[in-house]
Amino acid sequence: MKDFDLTGRRAVVTGGAAGIGRAIAAVLVEAGASVTIADRDPSAAASTAAALGGAAMSLDVTDAEAAEAQAAAYFEAGGAPDILVNNAGIVQNAPALDVALADWRRVIDVNLHGVFHTARAFPTTRTMSATWFSGSTPAASAFTRATPRSPPGYPCT
Repeated sequence: MKDFDLTGRRAVVTGGAAGIGRAIAAVLVEAGASVTIADRDPSAAASTAAALGGAAMSLDVTDAEAAEAQAAAYFEAGGAPDILVNNAGIVQNAPALDVALADWRRVIDVNLHGVFHTARAFPTTRTMSATWFSGSTPAASAFTRATPRSPPGYPCT
């Protein structure tokens, strides 16, 4: 018996070719969702998609224009996703004083700007009519609608 049923739901998982993204994609497929693996490595995305029974998309989350173009093709093929997992991320495993500025900027570009670009490009069916902006939980506070009438929150899809 499934813990939850996502039959008929469409999902996009960024950074979905390996690691946590692949594991999330596998759970979504097991729950019945139709999953698109979006990854900067198109062959890895295709391999994971084939293994899980999903679709693949080449996507560099740091490129806003490319994200918009990929989203347009995705929407054309079937409409907005029901679920967006903004999972793409990188890390520099070094003491802060040893991290080159270019490497730090790359981390920020992928982990922060990438979430913003992807969430803007792939609004889910829920966020298209919602008052809050959807993103990953760590970055969501930067994207919540900040007005006196809307409290901060961490809405995720």
